[in-house]
Amino acid sequence: MITRVGRVRNARSCASPRQECIDFEPGVNLLVGPPNSGKTKWFETIDYLLGYKQKPGDLFGGAMVADYDSCFLHLLIGDRCYLVSRYISESFSHRRIYLSPVDLSEPATEFALDDWVERIPKLLGLPELVAPSGNPVARPWKRLGFRSLLRHIYRRQRSWGGLVDKQPESEQRLCILYFVGIARRIYTHDAKELAALERERELYGRSPWEKVIRDLWTHLDTEETFDVALDSIKATGEKRRQIQEQFQQLRTNNPSDLDAAFELGRSLGRVEEKENLLNLLCESEQARSLRAIQREIDARKTIRQELPGTAQINEALDVIAIGINEYLSQITDEKSSAWRHGDVSVRVSTSAVHFYVANRPWETVLGGSDSLIFLVAYQYALLRLGQYDHLHYPGFQLIDLPPDFLGEDIRDKENYIVRPFLELLRTGCRKDWQLIISGASFDGLECPRHVLNTRFTITE
Repeated sequence: MITRVGRVRNARSCASPRQECIDFEPGVNLLVGPPNSGKTKWFETIDYLLGYKQKPGDLFGGAMVADYDSCFLHLLIGDRCYLVSRYISESFSHRRIYLSPVDLSEPATEFALDDWVERIPKLLGLPELVAPSGNPVARPWKRLGFRSLLRHIYRRQRSWGGLVDKQPESEQRLCILYFVGIARRIYTHDAKELAALERERELYGRSPWEKVIRDLWTHLDTEETFDVALDSIKATGEKRRQIQEQFQQLRTNNPSDLDAAFELGRSLGRVEEKENLLNLLCESEQARSLRAIQREIDARKTIRQELPGTAQINEALDVIAIGINEYLSQITDEKSSAWRHGDVSVRVSTSAVHFYVANRPWETVLGGSDSLIFLVAYQYALLRLGQYDHLHYPGFQLIDLPPDFLGEDIRDKENYIVRPFLELLRTGCRKDWQLIISGASFDGLECPRHVLNTRFTITE
């Protein structure tokens, strides 16, 4: 849980350095203010401290880089509270992160930026996943990074045009399968080893033996396994002997039939060429290695049969669909016109996770405020995963609503989109989970006692 976010002004921007900070509580935290009041800058500060990899000016703009030296956040995990800090000013290295107990009882540990991004999931208690982003044979297997997951956790103000901002569908698929707890059952160590063997087998097609192997399979009637191809040596030898006998009979019975003799000679040459290829390939070291690889692959065939199939994956994804529909039902109970479409379903393919509204792709059905409501429902469904101990979602979420979210004078009009989160975090999730959400007003929003509006303080 994030308990505080702060920024430190430099000496050039005011008479003396000072801190600006916002304290957050468990549950729903509201960042309230009109457009251009700085709400997005606070979200960007959190993003920056969670491993943003570009230059500070690319995120904050030049004016903020000129005015501030550094930023920090307090991260409460279990009963330990950590201080995470990072420089903003170009006078210092922005690719270093500093981690220490918030009471400074121990010296700060310095992390290179990439090392910090790798450390964050461990701090949050998220299990490691090594998996391919796409075809498990063609794509490299690598650790799923926290920044990929953060694209789902943090809904940026500019990212309301699609399910996830600037993320390939294959990577989206991997992140969602990770959140619902099934990715680690699909991408096991044994599955990785099987994919490596299959990739090694494919690499033989790029070796100097490619032409020999392809020529061999061209001469055969079928493209079966390599062992079957080599077994045809005996059949080829028998064919050669038959042609030789026919040629001998022709020389004895009809030696003047030169055309027939020519055709038999051509047939004999082709068969002998094929037999030579087969023998050469069979005797080669490459062939023996390839046969050994194929035997290992055959011995591991049961691995793929034991992995979750499409039906099991879809069953795991149902928890997302249930969460989305639960949210839509709750806002419709409060405001009947909020959602006039059918139920949402979620299904997997080999390359993506697909979301359907009334059995049609959501992008083709929804537009305008309906799309925004659907995306908020997706964020609710992710946060709702906190009800289940076996699923893998960190205990916080950031939603930066666009200033014209509902296309009208907002005041209390946006309250109904927040109330399902209030109830979820009050009763359905662990006590230290939280949502930080921006809005123009939220007038009159009733919150339970432990769900408080953000307190904004300036300390000299």
